[in-house]
Amino acid sequence: MFGRKRIQTFKEFHRLVPEILRRMNEDQGLALRAAVNPLLAFREMGLLLTGDVEKEVEKILRFTPQERKRLEDLEKELHKHTEKPVDFRSDEEVGALLVKDLKLKKGRVTKSVETSDVLESARILLSRKKAVWSDPLEELKDAHPMMPALLEYRRIYRGKPGFASKTYYNELKSGKRKLPITGIRLTFPGGVPIHEEE
Repeated sequence: MFGRKRIQTFKEFHRLVPEILRRMNEDQGLALRAAVNPLLAFREMGLLLTGDVEKEVEKILRFTPQERKRLEDLEKELHKHTEKPVDFRSDEEVGALLVKDLKLKKGRVTKSVETSDVLESARILLSRKKAVWSDPLEELKDAHPMMPALLEYRRIYRGKPGFASKTYYNELKSGKRKLPITGIRLTFPGGVPIHEEE
């Protein structure tokens, strides 16, 4: 659709939003897949977002402005305790930081809590119930000065359902799974974005 286009900045991505929406509205299957995982839909369209751009887009799509600001503040605070970049969304990177770098005792092993059932995630959101998730790192809350900020970051980040897994997305694409809707129309809030010329 876009060929293979590498997106290096959020500003570059933002300029493409009207075209992205137009293409999704022309292909309802793609639009439905974007509803369950927009990041994979962008990839399917040929947009290759860098890790930082993908992270920023995910935050904008999942969190309120206040939640995004708090996550950013917490990340700044957490990075004061690290010597190298850490993706605090990643259980693996956080685990490596705590065990290898900070030499904290390893918490109990748990699987990452991600639901691949988009309908169940929607039910949770619509019924305003909080997803039940007990952070295995809670037992380390007093083990290091960074732990309160890390635990708060994880509570905010996991407080809202994430995007569907790649497996679920591919099952929708292949027709193996169906959604209870057959079409949607996507619009840009407030109309088409205005860009200042550089």
